[in-house]
Amino acid sequence: MIGQDYFELRSRLDSAMLELRGIATESSSGDDQAAVMDSLIEGLKKPFLFVVVGEVNAEKSTFLNALSGADLSAAGVMPAPDKFLFLKHGSKPIRVPVTRTLEELYLPVDFLRDFNIVDTPVARSMENGLLEAAGHFLPSASLVMILFPAMNPWGDPVWQFLEKIHRQLPGNAIFVLQHSDQREPEEIQSILDYMKRLSVQRFGRDFPIFPVSANRAFLARSSGLDGERLLAESGFTRLEERISAAISRSSSQLEKLAESLGTASQILGSLQGGLEKLTEQRVKRAGVLRTIDTGLAEQAQRTFDKVSAVTAAAATELQQSVQGILAAAAARLKMRTVLLNLFRQGRSLHEIERPDQAERGGAGQERWNQAAAVLENDVTTLADQVRQQLTDWLNVQADGELKPDAVFWAAQRGRFLAQASGIQQRAISSLNISQLLAPALASSRRLALRQLFLTTIWVMAAIALGVSGSWISAGCAAGAAVLTVLVLAHTHSRLLARILADCESQLSAAPVKMKNLLDQQLRDETENLCEPFNKVLQPVREELAEQERHQVRLLRQMENIGRNFEGLEAELGPGANQPS
Repeated sequence: MIGQDYFELRSRLDSAMLELRGIATESSSGDDQAAVMDSLIEGLKKPFLFVVVGEVNAEKSTFLNALSGADLSAAGVMPAPDKFLFLKHGSKPIRVPVTRTLEELYLPVDFLRDFNIVDTPVARSMENGLLEAAGHFLPSASLVMILFPAMNPWGDPVWQFLEKIHRQLPGNAIFVLQHSDQREPEEIQSILDYMKRLSVQRFGRDFPIFPVSANRAFLARSSGLDGERLLAESGFTRLEERISAAISRSSSQLEKLAESLGTASQILGSLQGGLEKLTEQRVKRAGVLRTIDTGLAEQAQRTFDKVSAVTAAAATELQQSVQGILAAAAARLKMRTVLLNLFRQGRSLHEIERPDQAERGGAGQERWNQAAAVLENDVTTLADQVRQQLTDWLNVQADGELKPDAVFWAAQRGRFLAQASGIQQRAISSLNISQLLAPALASSRRLALRQLFLTTIWVMAAIALGVSGSWISAGCAAGAAVLTVLVLAHTHSRLLARILADCESQLSAAPVKMKNLLDQQLRDETENLCEPFNKVLQPVREELAEQERHQVRLLRQMENIGRNFEGLEAELGPGANQPS
């Protein structure tokens, strides 16, 4: 491919600039920069200009076919002995007259996207208008190719034309010896030597000369038959290398790339500066949001600490009640009490528990009302504080969303009291003192009956023995009665202590469990009351998170573009200063 190195360099610059253009479009302040980038990108597409000079009917069209790889005559290029043809790319063949001696011809040929061609006819009857037009294109030409037919390379028309315009020819002008395959190699070498001597003699300069066979080159590219061999024989490979070198050393094109790169680098720096400011703003807003979040968390903890005293008091009251019930139950289950109530209706354990239940069920109501008032007061105060912070620091308005009305607080207070009371009642009901101590009461009664029965037997035996006059035996029986009472009393005491210890172990967990439940209820209530704050802040969090993702992506893109620009600058630096 002609100019492959240059076009790869231009393509890399184009890709980097397109990416930068996309970033400029995303930037809120990048509209003007995007327009500049559009202009720069469009400027990169400006084609090279080739001027092809040749005698009329010297089969320039065959050479142009080989050069472009397309059959231009089939696309609409017809010989014009008295006009310049300016070949450009277009979606369909169109001829546009520009002046009396110049026509623009648009063709759907890919080669013409990167290379415009000026087909310059040379005839003996060349008019001054043609010479003027030739002088217009020659200074801006990337390459001037002057065609000579190998069968008659010393014909007058081309040499006469060169006599008139050789001082205007740029330093990149070359001679092309067309149809060189029609001559023997020795003849070609003689012709080349002659043309060099003649050009030095007549124009004072030695033009590079490239013998080619346009027919073979075009066949190599269009027929697909033994293309490599035909292309090697055509001599076009060496010519294309010269053309590629001229393109790569074209100071005007390289300077255009360098200028575009410099402007793009400035735009990149400007966008990076803008991104840095936006990042600083986002970081500042994120810091403000963290401050608000921290304040919310700290205030929620302070509120919980205030109202958690209520749960501690409720747990303490329940613990004291449990201890009182256990003490009353222990007294109720003593052997003496059991014996006294063995044959008469006595107070049951449930009757011992009931007054405490009623007392505990009604206790603490005032404390829960106070806790609800603390919650309302703290949340209301916090709403005013957060609303002010949102307005001053984040420019977010949120009045009604943060500060509930009286109807809400009335409903909230009733629900809060009902839930707290329900937890207390469930904790009290779960004690089941009667059911828990029922085995102890049954054991106490059994031991009391056994003690009464055995003691009665031994006493009656002692009486009977005493009446019969056997005082020693009577004393032994009386001693056995006393021993029986002592042993059974000791057994009852140990049994009662063990059972009460087990009951105390189980019951002592109830206040802790209730306190945990009440604490969790308070935390849930506090979090629910703080939820409107999170609801207002969540869009800000999401916005900042999206901004962070967007800015990080742009930063990485800009860093990558910057590295690409540095690499391109290193490649363009020396090349831009070389002469064309």
